[in-house]
Amino acid sequence: MTERPLDYESDDFASWVIENPPPSVQALLDRAGGSFQQVTPEQWAEFDTAMAEWRDRRTQELRREVAARTAGRRSGRKDDK
Repeated sequence: MTERPLDYESDDFASWVIENPPPSVQALLDRAGGSFQQVTPEQWAEFDTAMAEWRDRRTQELRREVAARTAGRRSGRKDDK
């Protein structure tokens, strides 16, 4: 089996994103009335905070995945992708 890179392409990470989707710009626009011009500075600030929090969680998840794969390689396990 070919070694898979430790990046955004892993099945585990893809599953995580599906279960933990990023904040939706479309949802923001819908709440604001349908256009970017109608989004208030406060709404943008809330969206930006939510996106920053999601990015932090995404980074933590990627680090966990990399650590788990690295630990598997060190232990000599052959079932790691």
